[in-house]
Amino acid sequence: MIKTIKIYDDKSVYPSDLIIGNEGEKGVNTLNFDIETNIPSMKWYLIFDNKAYPINNNKLVVNETMTIKGVHICYVVGSDARPGQKINEGTLYFRTNKIIMRVGE
Repeated sequence: MIKTIKIYDDKSVYPSDLIIGNEGEKGVNTLNFDIETNIPSMKWYLIFDNKAYPINNNKLVVNETMTIKGVHICYVVGSDARPGQKINEGTLYFRTNKIIMRVGE
């Protein structure tokens, strides 16, 4: 199943609280990101439990570490940082409000 997360230029996201599946089961196997067109073009990442996952072509495949039981706090981050720089060191930087992703038993 594909779940779409809309990113707005005021840093809000919809939905901001979602269920991505059960432990050992990937109810949602792909996250699709719909980013407002007036947000500058940059590389995008999902920060999931403090680890950055690159978003390619506005899609991210849910991996096994994302289906561990619990409540996970996430953010979508955009940056034009160059290789070797930290994500937040680019001239363009965008971080959404938090997204809560839930995985049940």
